[in-house]
Amino acid sequence: MYPTLEYFEYNKSAMGDGISLHTKLTLLGNDMIVGSANLDVRSYFMDTNNAIFIRNAYDLNREYTQYIDRLTSDPKTTISKTNYFSTLSDDRIQAENREILKISLARWDKKGRINDKRQNWILEEFTELGKRISGDTQTLLDFRRIIDNAQYEDPHAVSETEKELNETANRFDDFFKLL
Repeated sequence: MYPTLEYFEYNKSAMGDGISLHTKLTLLGNDMIVGSANLDVRSYFMDTNNAIFIRNAYDLNREYTQYIDRLTSDPKTTISKTNYFSTLSDDRIQAENREILKISLARWDKKGRINDKRQNWILEEFTELGKRISGDTQTLLDFRRIIDNAQYEDPHAVSETEKELNETANRFDDFFKLL
């Protein structure tokens, strides 16, 4: 079974304003990590985040997985956005980026220091980072399939693929540190 990524949002009409699930929880077989830390080196070694590692949490993992499955299978509660981003046109992405920037400036740039030139640069960076993160995410999700296919064709290709994926994973981590 190859890795997949599913993305869901709460349905505002069913949940009301202010309801969210902001979870930093990782399930690793029968083990679980819960805390404020993101899943990157910076969170564990440089920032003051916390996490607790729970071993042999089979029942807790199963119950949590069932809870998330119930949320994501109920269309009154959540909306699947798994394919949403891949269907957006460049114009739509740009429009959403402009709206995000407008909201951010209204909240954080009270003195109007970010001029039009700087705003355009920020929008270009939003777009470039989004493209890189999307591409790298897809590569990382395809990891197992790529390695499996390469093994049968050319053993040398496996090591090249692993090298490329390690570079991708490092870039991916760097992007999120930047963000």
